[in-house]
Amino acid sequence: EVSEKIRSRYGNYDDWFREVMDRSGTAAVIKPVHPQYLLDQAFRPGEAELRYTYPIARVDSLMGRDRNGRRDWDDVGRAFRHPVQSLDDLLEITDGFFECIRGKAVGIKQLQAYSRPLRFGAPALEEARRAFRECTAGHNPAAALTVGDCIMRRILENAEREQLAFQIHTGMTHLADSDPALLEPLFDQYPGVRFVLLHAYPF
Repeated sequence: EVSEKIRSRYGNYDDWFREVMDRSGTAAVIKPVHPQYLLDQAFRPGEAELRYTYPIARVDSLMGRDRNGRRDWDDVGRAFRHPVQSLDDLLEITDGFFECIRGKAVGIKQLQAYSRPLRFGAPALEEARRAFRECTAGHNPAAALTVGDCIMRRILENAEREQLAFQIHTGMTHLADSDPALLEPLFDQYPGVRFVLLHAYPF
């Protein structure tokens, strides 16, 4: 019986969403979303959801993921229909990501504390290009960190230009190098970014 009621509500998603928000007295929700939410027709929300939602665009896919012992960016490449074969491809997609969310998202979010230290370097472009080739050729955690440092700088440049809030999930458990104080150099270097630190346990 409950399943049938759920199916009937989802039959007219916009009306159901509007009713839930009105009856619960909720003005709006902040919703972390992946790029597909703002890119693909299949993921586009209805009018009611957009009316009540402040999307926060997740940038995790721009940082890549470890798969079968190597770093890849297949997920973000598929989302943007642009295979990531070089660092320059990735930088172009990063800029395109911010063009895509302009006027749609009120901020960006990442959960990097679970996959890397919160200490970010500032590698030269050629160093990052070399690191990209190394970390996509095989298991090379140091090279992957260098690429991530480079992409984080590009993310922050875009976020500062667009004046976006940046939620950083700094961890809800004991994680190596997850002290939010490690981010302080970024706060100084990108004063136009509104950093929002979430959780920060046990700090």
